[in-house]
Amino acid sequence: MRAAKRTLVAFLLAALAVPPFATAQSAPPSAGATFSRQGIYSCNQNGSYAMSVGTINAVTGPSGTYVPVNDSAVTANTAGILVNTGTLVYKECILREIVDRQAESALTGFNKRIFTSFTSSRNGKPMYPEVLQEDVIERNDEVVARALTNESLNTVNPTYRQAVKRAILRAYQASTRARNQSLACPYQGDIAALQQAREGSFSFDGLLALGQPACNPLFAYQQAQQYTYELAANDTTEMMTRLGWSRGIYGVERTEEDGTRRTLTPGYLVGNSVSLAMNSGYQRLINANDIGQMVGGLFAGFGAQIMSSSGGLLGAVNSSGGQPSYLQQMVRESADGLIGSAVNAALQILSAARQLEILFNQAVSAIAANLLSTANSIRGIEAQCWTLLIEHVCQAGTVSSSTVPWTCKDSGGNNLRIATSTTASKAIIDAQIIPLASSTQADIDASNQALTLIDRLIDSVADTTSPDAQRLALLELDQLVAQNKLHNQQDVDQAKSRRDTLAIETAALVTKTATDWGDSTDPNVGWCNYNNQSVIQMWANRWKQ
Repeated sequence: MRAAKRTLVAFLLAALAVPPFATAQSAPPSAGATFSRQGIYSCNQNGSYAMSVGTINAVTGPSGTYVPVNDSAVTANTAGILVNTGTLVYKECILREIVDRQAESALTGFNKRIFTSFTSSRNGKPMYPEVLQEDVIERNDEVVARALTNESLNTVNPTYRQAVKRAILRAYQASTRARNQSLACPYQGDIAALQQAREGSFSFDGLLALGQPACNPLFAYQQAQQYTYELAANDTTEMMTRLGWSRGIYGVERTEEDGTRRTLTPGYLVGNSVSLAMNSGYQRLINANDIGQMVGGLFAGFGAQIMSSSGGLLGAVNSSGGQPSYLQQMVRESADGLIGSAVNAALQILSAARQLEILFNQAVSAIAANLLSTANSIRGIEAQCWTLLIEHVCQAGTVSSSTVPWTCKDSGGNNLRIATSTTASKAIIDAQIIPLASSTQADIDASNQALTLIDRLIDSVADTTSPDAQRLALLELDQLVAQNKLHNQQDVDQAKSRRDTLAIETAALVTKTATDWGDSTDPNVGWCNYNNQSVIQMWANRWKQ
């Protein structure tokens, strides 16, 4: 069908000597391109290509003006403003479902970031205590290490300062890693000999083991140890207080060089964000009350999953055994839903756009056929005029067609050389047909290009399972719509109106041309009026040899 139209127009242009119209090729979208606000996913007339279920034009019937929607209709309001049902139906039946799927996909993407961050932001550990005692010990380790390495214990006598620090560290390790070791006597020598103060039995280790009075390394050790343990106890108290304030959730904190913990984000805000994310699918499921608002089962069931699964929240977030985690499956399900929804909408849009483009193509091709027919009719009238003029200017039986140009004799016996031309028809065609033919060819070329692009996009969207390939196809469609490269319902209506109006005008042009040439008494206009003797004499004079 398209090839036949092409041939018809090519014939017209060849007959009228009109150069073909060159159409600009649109560049394919880049991988980083985004959808336009004037494209297919927007509530405007460019984007509303699914208007086959509605209309933007009024329909006047015997009972008034209506805007039909499927098998029902709405009338104009009291102000005479028509409801734009084409846009409304497109918005509610196509765009809304895409928006719902986009919202679900975006939520699952945000949730993945929230849950991943929540379960790994403390150096790979979650933002809550998995084992509280381990977290307490870890915090105490930091305090003790800081006390032993900074200037906190520099007031201890330098003679035995390092020995005191080593003793504190050993004691702390014993109390936190091997508490039963504190029951063993650290002195390996002869306790009895030491107690009897035998000669040669004294040692510094023995002195520490038995305990000595003030102003000795043992007393310094005890004071330093108490100070260090108090620091650790205060830090533990602060940690438990913070956890209590935020219902067991750590805040986002920064540890200063002196050990001060500065809160960047309170734990209760972290917990609230996670709670909202965990229940977002369930809440959307509760609030679903329209077409396309049902969310994916994995998204809606995330809260139940982390409570019923043996792995809990960490099990839902982290993959295991090479299998995708529940969270990964949830995101994939939502992404697939978005792609499916967008593809279905795109196919509807493309199908409607193709139908509109075919109607537009048919209308402008009919215009082209009418122009060709009109040009041929005017040429035919001109040819008929020459036949009639030859019959009336030349004596019967004197016309000779054996020479070019033909010859004959007039009523006075004068030899005539018959000279016909296409000047009259060419003047009308050049002035009134060719400009319309040129613009019509531009419309047909653009429409044929649009049909080719639409067919290719339908194949691209329907025949691939690659989300990236589908997205690029949808982006290209979006660009075509945003740049007005596809014809819409208004274009079709205008083309049909031009077709019908032109049919009347060209019929009138043919009639007027025949009347002017054949009936006018002015020889310059009615050059074909063989009933006018002055016209007959004019051609006889022009053809004399």
